[in-house]
Amino acid sequence: MTKRTPQAQASGDAPYGASPLHLTPQAFAEKWGKSKLSERSAYQQHFLDLCGMLGQPTPAEVDPEGEFYTFEKGVQRPGERGQGLRRGVA
Repeated sequence: MTKRTPQAQASGDAPYGASPLHLTPQAFAEKWGKSKLSERSAYQQHFLDLCGMLGQPTPAEVDPEGEFYTFEKGVQRPGERGQGLRRGVA
């Protein structure tokens, strides 16, 4: 993936496929080092910030339909003791 130019980072404009949020590694570590949020409540924002820090696209930018790169994709898993398929989240 192409890195954004300093001008794009400063203006907040991001080319297609690049996260609009840009954090330096130091800002990322500071933000998340002092976070008191639980893993469950913070994991999506943490991942989005990581994408921004690395200049990578977010799941919604890459896969707007949520077919292959998304949070909490519904899945079918084998049931226990012959109960058939059960719904789950991965």
